[in-house]
Amino acid sequence: NRERVVKTLLRAGADPVARDETGSTALQRAQEGDSAECLQVIKQHLAEKRREERALEARTRREQRARAEEAAARERQQVARKREAERAADAARRAAEAAALEEQKRAIAAETEAKLAAERAAAEEEARAREVERLAAEEVLRAEQRAAAVERSAARAEQARRSEEEASRRADEEKARRLAKAAEQRAAKKEAKEKKKEAKKAPSALKLEEERRARAAAELREQEEKAARLAAEQEAARRAER
Repeated sequence: NRERVVKTLLRAGADPVARDETGSTALQRAQEGDSAECLQVIKQHLAEKRREERALEARTRREQRARAEEAAARERQQVARKREAERAADAARRAAEAAALEEQKRAIAAETEAKLAAERAAAEEEARAREVERLAAEEVLRAEQRAAAVERSAARAEQARRSEEEASRRADEEKARRLAKAAEQRAAKKEAKEKKKEAKKAPSALKLEEERRARAAAELREQEEKAARLAAEQEAARRAER
């Protein structure tokens, strides 16, 4: 009887693992009781339920997999169509770009050729200008060198003239000093002679001695003036010769 009740309850949807107010389940009570038949019925029910659940899960997974495969197939078709459209658009774009690039290349080539021609003409003109400038610079340098040579020659001539004038001036000064010294010596000799003569004379000859000395000094001054005039005349003559 209990076995039939248990089967009836299980068919009605009773859950053998649901807990009651005491926290126990029907499976636990069957295990604790002495009804092996009820326990067997519950275990069979649970096993059948697990099989049904696994079968349901398997069917659900198959359905999900089938839907996923269908969606993936649709997506692949869409992707394929999209890629085909993109390839067509890309081919058209590449063709347009190739045409534009070719046109751009032709324009660049023409522009480059014109630019190179202009640069060559400018380079040739610049080379000619530089050659003219170089020749002018060489001519200026040669003129400067000639002027420098002339200037050095004039400087050497001037230096030689100044050296000659300086030597002549020194010679004239030396000559004037020798003449003055000779005059002094003559005056000294004359004075010595006069002193010898005066030594023989009486002391009353003091006045004559003073006169003699005055004459000797006057003669010395006259000789110095002559030497100075001679040197000035020679210097003036040299300047007149220049």
